[in-house]
Amino acid sequence: MHRRRQRGAVSAQLVIAMPVLMLLITASVQFAVYEHAVNVAVDAAQRGLQGARIQGGSDTAGQMAALSDAAQLGGGILVSPTVTVTRIGNSIRVQVQGNAEAVMPGITLQVVGVAAGPVEQFSSASGP
Repeated sequence: MHRRRQRGAVSAQLVIAMPVLMLLITASVQFAVYEHAVNVAVDAAQRGLQGARIQGGSDTAGQMAALSDAAQLGGGILVSPTVTVTRIGNSIRVQVQGNAEAVMPGITLQVVGVAAGPVEQFSSASGP
């Protein structure tokens, strides 16, 4: 009789455990996608900084370089990227913003990548 009461207990446990397991797996995949999108945004910001900081470079060149890099590296991972290039004195700051691709419905994770550095300037060596 003891065996009869436990009949179906495994099915009930699976009904509870499987959705929790699937949620954990999906959350892990979402975290991996988010981290990859962060890496894409940071790399795109660094590429934009390279394009904007060279002598004769412009903010537009930096924006185009960053957008191109974001499209090449994270076409489906970094969604709707925007690039902001800011010059203050002899330094440049490039910020790439977007959203990570959603694996879990209803979740929007914003991604930001920033790179900053000095503007490259040519200086002649004064010597004898």
